[in-house]
Amino acid sequence: MSVLAERFHALVIAKSFSQEELEQGTIARSASKILCHMSIARERRRVIVQSEAVRAFTRLLSSTSTTLKNYACTTLHNLINDSSSNNREVEELRKSSLEMVRQEQGVLHLARILKRAHESQNRQLTIIVVDSLRLLAVQNQPAKDVLLAEGTMHLVLELLQSSQLLHDTNYKKLLFRSVKFLKVLSASPANYKVEMIKAGVLGILSPYLGYPKEDIVLDCVWTIRNLSDKAARILSNGDSQILGLIPMLIRLLDPKIPIFTSNAVINTVSGALHNLTCDKETKKVAFDNGIIVKLMDLLHDWGNHTHGYPAIQARDLLDEAISILKNVTYGHEKVNWYIYCTYCSAANFNH
Repeated sequence: MSVLAERFHALVIAKSFSQEELEQGTIARSASKILCHMSIARERRRVIVQSEAVRAFTRLLSSTSTTLKNYACTTLHNLINDSSSNNREVEELRKSSLEMVRQEQGVLHLARILKRAHESQNRQLTIIVVDSLRLLAVQNQPAKDVLLAEGTMHLVLELLQSSQLLHDTNYKKLLFRSVKFLKVLSASPANYKVEMIKAGVLGILSPYLGYPKEDIVLDCVWTIRNLSDKAARILSNGDSQILGLIPMLIRLLDPKIPIFTSNAVINTVSGALHNLTCDKETKKVAFDNGIIVKLMDLLHDWGNHTHGYPAIQARDLLDEAISILKNVTYGHEKVNWYIYCTYCSAANFNH
């Protein structure tokens, strides 16, 4: 297999072959098909990476041959997506693959392939490319800059605005990849966050907070949390994105819904609410949607160890809830009563 990978690399990179000869010939097509299938097996990926066939596959992303591009997209995704192993060598090979794809302008080529995949409604290719771009953008600002310039974020938001993703379980995988992609982009400098907020990310993600799968809800909440501090500053008090989002976030504070089983959700929701409820208009929406009652119920439950959290974890959750209460009740005419209730709940927790 190593010989095949090396020859494939030489075939694509070699100057003696024109692009037309390469794409019309059967050698590259057959080799890419074989290596694509082999890349499924973890033990065989090492040979592909070490032979630098990754560079060859990345160059094929700009091919005019649909077949070669599809094999390239699938193979590269297999190589950079192997993050489930604790094996140090496997992780180093994955990082090496990511770097080679970036160096060969793979981010740019994949972003453009995504546009065509979306236009042709090729769902499987869209899933693979969105996830590949997510992996390439993790902790890599140059990759995010390319995605911003190519309008990739707007395309993914367009996908999420489709009612099929929200209501059709056949689209769950595409939904899962899309919200993970946005979560990665939201961990960016201020200018990128502003771009995402102005594009309507908060309003588009809001309906998905009611989705029945916790992993999808958590990724949405993380994105909202990452953007919430900037959103509170640049959006007007009565902006529909924020006003529509707050009731959905408050709903996640209800211990009676299954999603509450994850303390990660409640911690992240708390941070988002703390940032978003910082003015008179948003505080009013929070009050009208029962945020005080929800928080008091949570404090009472945590005080009685109803949810069985370890003591340290429960203390962190308690601090989050009290922090929100202090924020939303600041300047309120009944603030003393709310602080008294909070004090009682905290005292109950300590006992």
